[in-house]
Amino acid sequence: MLSSGAVAVCKHIADLQQDQVAKKTIDLRRVDTENQIADILTKPLAAPAFRKLRDMIGVAEVIAPRA
Repeated sequence: MLSSGAVAVCKHIADLQQDQVAKKTIDLRRVDTENQIADILTKPLAAPAFRKLRDMIGVAEVIAPRA
């Protein structure tokens, strides 16, 4: 359960978001789970999903030569 302070912060963020959508400053869109780029930073992923999201954010695989 969230503390009252956390609820106030969440409400503030939601209100700010609603205001920005109304002003057309931001455009919120639904993103399917398979294309949710934030997942690469927030959860463990199987190798294929990790590689797909890594490629979507433009990070290249670098393999160091063996010494």
